Amino acid sequence: MPVTSNKNGRSKAGMSTPAAVVMLVVGLVAGFAVGKYASSPKAANAPAAAGTYDAGYADAKAKLEKLSVIAPEPDHLTQLSGNVLEVKTSSFTMRVDASVLNPLVKGVPEVREVRVTKGTAITVKVKRDEAAYQRDLEAYDKELSAAVAAGKSVPKAPSPYEDKKIALADLKATDHVVVTADHDVKYEASFDAVSVAVGYESRTFVPEPIPESRPPAPTDNRPPPPKEGEAPPPLPPMP
Repeated sequence: MPVTSNKNGRSKAGMSTPAAVVMLVVGLVAGFAVGKYASSPKAANAPAAAGTYDAGYADAKAKLEKLSVIAPEPDHLTQLSGNVLEVKTSSFTMRVDASVLNPLVKGVPEVREVRVTKGTAITVKVKRDEAAYQRDLEAYDKELSAAVAAGKSVPKAPSPYEDKKIALADLKATDHVVVTADHDVKYEASFDAVSVAVGYESRTFVPEPIPESRPPAPTDNRPPPPKEGEAPPPLPPMP
């Protein structure tokens, strides 16, 4: 409803024109603040008033978590896993694994942009030198025997794989990665990564298959058959 004023500078409703302008500005500022809060992740997960849709939603979510139908949502996340979608000059986008996301929590982005800085370590598992691995395995067997005999804790077994540093350009779409940050990135659509580890089952970097272990073929100890015209070999003496 427009506000009109008379010759004395007052509106027909009894309010002066400057006062009406002030009230209009206050209303606009309040509306902007409410809208900004309502669109934030904090507001999306804030407690709702009793009897509302959001209150029922929160109650159902709590009951499902109590029944172990879904895993309880962690307070913060510093590590995410997922598949690479696109590799850029200084970053890449990834789709977070469904197992990481809780479908009942609002405001958690599924697609993230991971920024790679000078301090970001990108690694992939590669097969170690076979001779070096065998030496470590022999040393482990000795340590294991000594630990068991002394009743001590079992040492960690050596791995046939090791981490190899690679560049951002070596990543490709569909690579499965585990990204670690130095702060909570639960609601962040983009963030700087501390480390990026390419998974074992990535399409880009597949470790060499371990040779299949098969029993040796049976050996034939029977004497060869006699040639044509030769007498058969004598039979071994009876015991």
